[in-house]
Amino acid sequence: MLKNKMKIFYLRKSNPKKDSEGGVVESYESAIEDEAIIWPASGRMQAELYGVRLTNILNINYYGSLEITENDGLCINVKPQEEPDYKVISVRQYLKFKVIEAEKRIT
Repeated sequence: MLKNKMKIFYLRKSNPKKDSEGGVVESYESAIEDEAIIWPASGRMQAELYGVRLTNILNINYYGSLEITENDGLCINVKPQEEPDYKVISVRQYLKFKVIEAEKRIT
């Protein structure tokens, strides 16, 4: 793992709540800072999997100890107080790290 490739991100755990009509509303807890290797999705397999959505996907190698799950928010290009700009869509645990795929949230 090369330290110069690490990028700071902020994890905002998903906390779904019900509104007055019974629908589920996305909300997020306060931000926790950490760092990971982050790069845009590419390659033949991901292109077949995501198609035109490929430009909105990021790959993340995370070596830390935070519990990251699907639907959690990630603040990568925005301030930690703002709504997350990415949403976790896949987490695969390996021995020393997690491989995470995150999709840009369209607001």
